Amino acid sequence: MTEINAEITQEAKEVSESTDLLLQEAKDFKIKTIADLEISANILKTIKQKKKKIDEVRKTITRPLDAAKKRIMDFFRPAENKLSEAENIIEKTILDFRAEERKRIEEEQRKAAEEARKKQAEELARIQKEQEEAEMMGDSETVENLEMQKTVVATTAEVATVVTTEEPKLSGVAEVKRWKAVVTDKMALIKHIAATGQFENIVEFSNKELTALATATKGTIQIPGIEFKVERSLAARG
Repeated sequence: MTEINAEITQEAKEVSESTDLLLQEAKDFKIKTIADLEISANILKTIKQKKKKIDEVRKTITRPLDAAKKRIMDFFRPAENKLSEAENIIEKTILDFRAEERKRIEEEQRKAAEEARKKQAEELARIQKEQEEAEMMGDSETVENLEMQKTVVATTAEVATVVTTEEPKLSGVAEVKRWKAVVTDKMALIKHIAATGQFENIVEFSNKELTALATATKGTIQIPGIEFKVERSLAARG
């Protein structure tokens, strides 16, 4: 394996140390005359040249490191990609099976609820018939007992409809639920926010597109909610 020299060279030390003088000069410099303005331009060009030199020296040290890192990353990438693909396949298989299990459980619950309601209706009809017969015979005690039975049957049926079936647990593996929202109608969302003021925080504006708009129009148009600003900087040839 090729040994990478990451030591800071003497040239790097010298070029870095020379920046102290330039920083102090910049702090102390004041522009009072047009001549001073020209001097400041020369100082700025010197700073640009120094930054360029530092970048060149830095890259003589970092390029071999970057190249070595790239070789290592490239070596491991195929294996990592294979493991990621295998992981995705198994995860999908597990999630698909669990989804089918949930469907099966829901269907069992639906059938159990339907069967319980059917039995409840049949039992209530039987009790109602006996209750009517007891009323015709003037047997108030039986009528009262049958009324209590009706209450018990109704309660029992409600309990029977609740089917508790646990999904199989996996050792060391947990299913994580992450809720996401997708905008399906941007204008409808914008109108809702404008009308109610709700969820304003979920709206993001593209700085790239705003900058492109400002560059193209140079602030000559007016758009509600947008303020055009110009930032000035100096371009000096190093």
